[in-house]
Amino acid sequence: MNTAKNNLIACDMGLKRIGLAHILNGIILPLPAITRKNKTQALSELENLLTQRQAKILVVGMPHLCGVQTQSALNSAFEASELSENEAIRQTQLRIWHCIKALDFSGDIYFINEDYSSKQSEDKLAHLGRKNRQSAQKDGRVDSLSACEILQNFLNASVIDRH
Repeated sequence: MNTAKNNLIACDMGLKRIGLAHILNGIILPLPAITRKNKTQALSELENLLTQRQAKILVVGMPHLCGVQTQSALNSAFEASELSENEAIRQTQLRIWHCIKALDFSGDIYFINEDYSSKQSEDKLAHLGRKNRQSAQKDGRVDSLSACEILQNFLNASVIDRH
């Protein structure tokens, strides 16, 4: 296994929580989500996690993105105003992009389409009772399972194997 895969963190950047996942010995595992009180606090906690885990790669879910893009490629697209035509999606893309641009992280950053990752995560919890599903939604487990989906999609794309 490529050593870079062991230093990889994925995140699902939500308005209330940042879902997180990592890979350990080839197994994708969720990490506790970061509850957002404000942007500064959330980014500080994310930076601390990246430092503690000695992350070399951060994978970020981005809605309506084609394939996997590096941060520099996505920066060019955003600066050229190549955003979704849907206003709600465009606002989400901009929010995520601005958060990641403000992040103090020296590793590689990749963005990958996150469409349906939350739905897939919720489907995996369908066996739980309604109260347990609601609890998983509130405490961030669903967000971190979404980050697991994002990480799996990234690994399926084999991006880091080519570097």
